[in-house]
Amino acid sequence: MLEEIGDSQTIRAGADKIEAGLAELQKMTEPGLRVVRDQVFISYSHQDREWLERLQVMLKPLLRKDALRIWDDSQIRPGAEWRQDIENALASAAIAVLLVSPHFLASDFIAEHELPPLLEAAKREGVKILWVAVSYCLVEETEIELYQAVNGPAKPLSSFSGAELDRELLQIAKAIKAAVQTSPQAVGAADSSRQPGPVSSPPQAAMSFSRAERLNLIQQLNALPGAQFNTLLLMVNPPPSVIPAPSAALSDRVFALITWAEGTGGCGLPQVKQDLEDLIRPQ
Repeated sequence: MLEEIGDSQTIRAGADKIEAGLAELQKMTEPGLRVVRDQVFISYSHQDREWLERLQVMLKPLLRKDALRIWDDSQIRPGAEWRQDIENALASAAIAVLLVSPHFLASDFIAEHELPPLLEAAKREGVKILWVAVSYCLVEETEIELYQAVNGPAKPLSSFSGAELDRELLQIAKAIKAAVQTSPQAVGAADSSRQPGPVSSPPQAAMSFSRAERLNLIQQLNALPGAQFNTLLLMVNPPPSVIPAPSAALSDRVFALITWAEGTGGCGLPQVKQDLEDLIRPQ
């Protein structure tokens, strides 16, 4: 009997805590009290900590100049309420970077506590989801595949070494930087005037593009490695539904980008050309 009383008290206390948490969350979502989404949240499996550290090293120059803010669970202080820290970080994420691997997909904690709020925020609040193919896995069996991969899933990070791996990590860092720069919410955005989704038509003068220039641009786009094309998409910032998934043929994705850019709500081919030049320009 005493055990039953103890169990019922524990359950009641837990229910009270959940109710209090929900009430607090409701307050935070009232007009004027919403949590500001201003940082990059990195979700990863602890089995893949090596890849988190490699990415952190590549991103360090951007952090040093305050070009972006990043949060991952290595920032949780000893003795802190780690679950609450994670929930707060999830609520503050403008961009989520997922380090996808078999370990990542096998993690119940990630599947049940990190992905649901991030994917829901992507649908309702415009949070950007970027995923990194760390190693071969069944990502096509998950909802993650619907979002933007920043490197080629057919050639994940684990398939590279040496200078080639550094080059892949550099492209991923550039993609994250581009996502921050095109996010109206993230700290360090260099140009918040370029919003996601449909935009007004560019002036007619800006739309002028000769047939030869158009053909040359298409050829350049089709020659890009998959990771660079993904970075370009983050810079140009078309609506997510416009471009086929990364698993589609590059030619199909290029065609979709060109069609959107030339359309009524597109950014114009000159803008695509300018972003491409910025992307491939030696640093």
